[in-house]
Amino acid sequence: MPASSSFHRPALLDGLVDYAGLFPPAALALDAAAAQFVAHRAQPEAWMLGSFVLPIAQTTALAERLPADLPTHLSVLGSGGGTPEAFLDALDADFRALEALEAAAPHLTAPTLEVKIPTGLPPVELRRLVEHVNSRAAARRRFVFLEVPLSGLDDASRRTHPLDVVLEVEPGAAGVKFRTGGLVADAFPSCADLAVAIGAALDAGVPFKCTAGLHHPVRMHRDEVGTRMHGFLNVFGGAVLRHAGGVDAMDLEAVLADEDAAAWGWTDDGGLRYRNREVSAEDVRRGRRLATGFGSCSFDEPVDDLRALGLLPADGAAAARI
Repeated sequence: MPASSSFHRPALLDGLVDYAGLFPPAALALDAAAAQFVAHRAQPEAWMLGSFVLPIAQTTALAERLPADLPTHLSVLGSGGGTPEAFLDALDADFRALEALEAAAPHLTAPTLEVKIPTGLPPVELRRLVEHVNSRAAARRRFVFLEVPLSGLDDASRRTHPLDVVLEVEPGAAGVKFRTGGLVADAFPSCADLAVAIGAALDAGVPFKCTAGLHHPVRMHRDEVGTRMHGFLNVFGGAVLRHAGGVDAMDLEAVLADEDAAAWGWTDDGGLRYRNREVSAEDVRRGRRLATGFGSCSFDEPVDDLRALGLLPADGAAAARI
């Protein structure tokens, strides 16, 4: 680790962590989550923070709890619906609610919605739904991350998977969201499934984000969930390497499974180093346009772990801009 005075902000970490303190395992009350977020915004590592994640029903209450002089991006969990008609009606209602919120609380902006796709739709109906989401979100100048299931993606004989259908639609105002963990072992996708999903999104030029289970930088076994948790360096570092041509489709799975923390580091300009491969800061930023970030109920855990690994200054000194 270079001296704090010469430490350049790693492009991989810039705005990578969306704060999701309202959700398990932290499951904070809104007052506590808002207070934590305000405190995190005052930390030297605040440049790592992205959006505040919350359900749409709590957006108005949050506006009352954040200082008016603290501009804040929100990533809002939308209402969703079990049928295409109900889904699109709810989407339009959510858009209207966000417009009203921004008009009443100018310090808040809500550029993105996160919504689960309805389950069990035939591929033709799902494709039509995604096309509608794309057009309606573009018209409202919003972006929608559609949460898709990951199970079964490593089965080469699989039939059309929901992810395949979503990615078939020409990139526009919709991306994909991957659930990378949870409170139990079964909630964590395999490295094989996750590698296929990330590679498919990158190849299609469709932005993705992740949620759950990425509290720690490097893949490791955790007793609290009884399995190995994915590391956010593995996931987003692997995505950036894949995007820059530093690893191929087969190598990406190996990067996701790598539990060696010493494999990771930064270049002098804030780029990424992984074993014998390097990606410039500019190429990292290009990859991050598609590998956008992840929601975490803790901001302290990622920061503390990165400090312990020597990947952030131990004294909390502010990083210089690249």
